[in-house]
Amino acid sequence: APEVVQSVEGRFLKGIVKLDGGRRLVLVLDHNALLEHSAAGLDTARSAGAEAAGEVRSQTRQEDEDHEQLVTFRLADEEYAVSIMEVQEIIRVPAISVVPDAPPGVVGVASLRNRILPVMDLRSKFGLPPRSGEGDARHDDERCLVARIGGTSVALRVDAVHQVLQAPRSAIEPTPRIVGGGGSGGEQIRGIVKLDGGRRLIMLLDVEKLVDQACRNELKAMAEGQAEQDATASHAAEQDERQLVSFKVAGEEFAVDIMQVQEIVRLAKVTKVPHAPSFVEGVVNLRGNVLPVIDLRKRVHLPEKAYNDSTRVVVVDQEGRKTGIIVDSVSEVMAVKKEAIEPAPEITRSTYGDHFIEGVGKLHNGERMFLLLRTHELLREDDPMPAEGPEDAPAASEPAEALCV
Repeated sequence: APEVVQSVEGRFLKGIVKLDGGRRLVLVLDHNALLEHSAAGLDTARSAGAEAAGEVRSQTRQEDEDHEQLVTFRLADEEYAVSIMEVQEIIRVPAISVVPDAPPGVVGVASLRNRILPVMDLRSKFGLPPRSGEGDARHDDERCLVARIGGTSVALRVDAVHQVLQAPRSAIEPTPRIVGGGGSGGEQIRGIVKLDGGRRLIMLLDVEKLVDQACRNELKAMAEGQAEQDATASHAAEQDERQLVSFKVAGEEFAVDIMQVQEIVRLAKVTKVPHAPSFVEGVVNLRGNVLPVIDLRKRVHLPEKAYNDSTRVVVVDQEGRKTGIIVDSVSEVMAVKKEAIEPAPEITRSTYGDHFIEGVGKLHNGERMFLLLRTHELLREDDPMPAEGPEDAPAASEPAEALCV
């Protein structure tokens, strides 16, 4: 490389390659020089970066010490605020269940992700006029600030959330004593924020002072009592329901108890088994284990149909024996009230033995019906349907191991 080039950081150049009669020039870099320079530059950059980061952190700490972050909201055209550190989250106004004899300002309780929250309406708490509109109608702008008061999460209902802002601590002045009359009202407002040269005034609330100790105890008891009621109701509902897996076969809907279902898988390649009952389709490989599979259509003597992409295998566990039941498609997992399942009519009982149907489920006022199957009957190893007609069937006094649909 020419000396004139080397004088301007040309030390990185090891040489110049001339190709095509000098029409193409390639600069050959000295990688050792590059790495040495980069290492020195990185050290310098790290040092400068650390120094700058330290200055930024120091400046940020100074700003944090000099400012307070607030969540501002509106009540009856007036602006209020609470410290952002006191706010757990901001939600839309949920459905509120009225609680009799609640503490002042508490309008009821609400459920938030399986948590029971007392709801305090700050309009009511501060004696402000009720919201316009009929009844307890919720407006689109209304929100609830979820805050922790005395160890209990409480939803504070406000007209609208305005913004999150940083207010200089110098702009927060003590509340004039005459504002609260020397009572609890003055304690609830811990300061007045003056912004925009005093043209904007914000009343800064002390969330912990919104309720006294007696009220805190009532709020805690209210939340715990409602949670206990909900848990009892939930347990009762669980006792009154059955969890079922429903599926389709030949256009009809069937179901089995979910406690007997281990999993639902796609139909894999089936290996035929010689001399197996007619309804046994064969065996499949399920993660290295041999799983026998039966065709429900054949088991309940419905027309056969070729398998397709919707075909599924419902793997059931009956007394430790795992068996796959081939169905046309799986519909859903559903919770059905026990009262919605009626015993199977006697007419469905065959003269050849017990039937597969445990009951008939009715949903949506009877518009949707399904048959609840007995898996232990489905998985019996014999196929008792007679080969030569009903006249060869055993007498009713000596029921055979049979099936019926």
